Amino acid sequence: MLGELQKSQKQVLLIAENIDQAFWIRDAQSGAYDHASSAFEKIRGRSRDLLSTNPQSGLELLHPEDRALAARAISEQFTGNPTDVQYRIVAPSGSVRWLWERTFPLRDESGLLKQIAGLTRTPPISSTPKRRCATHRATWKSAWRNARRSLQNAASW
Repeated sequence: MLGELQKSQKQVLLIAENIDQAFWIRDAQSGAYDHASSAFEKIRGRSRDLLSTNPQSGLELLHPEDRALAARAISEQFTGNPTDVQYRIVAPSGSVRWLWERTFPLRDESGLLKQIAGLTRTPPISSTPKRRCATHRATWKSAWRNARRSLQNAASW
């Protein structure tokens, strides 16, 4: 039984280290990171070693306009609710990057929240809120132009 458990753990870690999403697990009581995959560094632009000394270090990267959104998501996570949120970070280089994060509560047999698991990734360009707004705006502008042309053509008959 112990051998099978160790084999399963190794397989899960192998998957976590080879996907392009940052996979992480936090303790639900202390907020400490129990695990953060290597993709965390690539996505966040910071060493995951900082998490062990300062679990709140990631908050420093949040874009000022998205801090309230992130605070609400974190509050939801620590009350045992799953979250699905997109927010921006300001990388150490100064570049702004969108991130998409989903979290899942991990409970023990009695239903007590023990840990929070999360997946963080860079969303496809077309799914960032700014890009979606621009796409919708372009669609509406095009529809408006077409409607105006149709009205002008009808008026000239």
